[in-house]
Amino acid sequence: MNALELLKTDHQKVKELLKKAEGSKNQKQQKQLFDQIKAELETHAHIEETIFYPAVAKNEDLKDMVLESLEEHKQVKTLLREMENLSSDSEKFEPKLKVLMENVEHHAVEEEEGKMFPKVRKFMKPAELDELGQELESAKEKQVRKASWYLFLWAEGQDRTPTMPNTSLEPRKTFATFVETFNENLCET
Repeated sequence: MNALELLKTDHQKVKELLKKAEGSKNQKQQKQLFDQIKAELETHAHIEETIFYPAVAKNEDLKDMVLESLEEHKQVKTLLREMENLSSDSEKFEPKLKVLMENVEHHAVEEEEGKMFPKVRKFMKPAELDELGQELESAKEKQVRKASWYLFLWAEGQDRTPTMPNTSLEPRKTFATFVETFNENLCET
């Protein structure tokens, strides 16, 4: 998948999760959806900031757009931190969720898909977009594995900063398979 299609797919997934969260009247479910949204946005921002934006910023005409996008990411990250610290029954949660939806819509649809992506298509060849897409996908998978590793340590009650083993975990594998693979890799190191 090329880079722009991958990022658009991410945008769509987050928008769908946001709509579900907004439509949910169950506070527990809303908080669970928020956790998914946060994880998706953190992974998405990471791959954009470390791979996509540096590649796009090579074009002088897009540097200002990249800088603006980075500032928009900062705003979303601040909002995510604020929301994470709220209890699920806080009266501030839903208004902040609405602001998050508006920020994501503006950044993803209006700025990136509406303005940046058409310009990127003009200066990057299809093969370059495909290669960039592969880099983004690889980085995304690595982030998911890392998050799974931290989740495992958290579930085990470990309070140290871990070194992630070299695993090739699929994000959809079961927790038992994760533990089995983790133990195999632990024995190898």
